[in-house]
Amino acid sequence: MISALVVDADPMMCSFITGICENTGSFRVHTAESGEAALVWLFTNDVDVIVSDSRMPHMSGIELLRALREQNIQIPFIFFTDDNSDFLKNEAYQNDAYGFIRRRGTEKKPFLDLMRLMYWAAGYPDQRE
Repeated sequence: MISALVVDADPMMCSFITGICENTGSFRVHTAESGEAALVWLFTNDVDVIVSDSRMPHMSGIELLRALREQNIQIPFIFFTDDNSDFLKNEAYQNDAYGFIRRRGTEKKPFLDLMRLMYWAAGYPDQRE
């Protein structure tokens, strides 16, 4: 089973991602509604992959990624966001993001792409454990 931490300031989006992932039977999802809460949670817990929005109050997704890398935490980090700017993508990859997926509301394809990337990041490229 793949464990994931989803970080998004929108509790409904956290719930939506959790529901989709956990319904496959392959994921156990934990959520945090801020970068700060994610850091606190990761202090005592471990996951296979982190999925984060880029736009959050107080600590952006980029700031969260930088904080993790500064602490030498190398968990694969995937941006799942509605922000599709080239600047953000460049910042993400320069700071060692594993992937970047643009979501468009609750459109199905980005969520399928996210799960596929989560499998790969966790070392299950054929989507079977």
